[in-house]
Amino acid sequence: MKSLLQSIIQNDSIKNDFLKPFGQYMYNELYFYILIVLVYCGLMFIGVLGILFYLINIHKKLAKLQNNLSSHDIELWH
Repeated sequence: MKSLLQSIIQNDSIKNDFLKPFGQYMYNELYFYILIVLVYCGLMFIGVLGILFYLINIHKKLAKLQNNLSSHDIELWH
């Protein structure tokens, strides 16, 4: 025996009257959610890229400071 849900879905009038408009509505709403996800991913990428450049800048400054300190230490010991 077929279940009640299968018999309802197989009915052509219900497919045309309910499922097609609902499917179209979900299809149209999907674009909005995809846009939100893409914007979020773009903002996260820009944020991570900004943090990366900031950390590289800090690393360069610390390396320069370390080189200056180590060259002064060598001069003091000689």
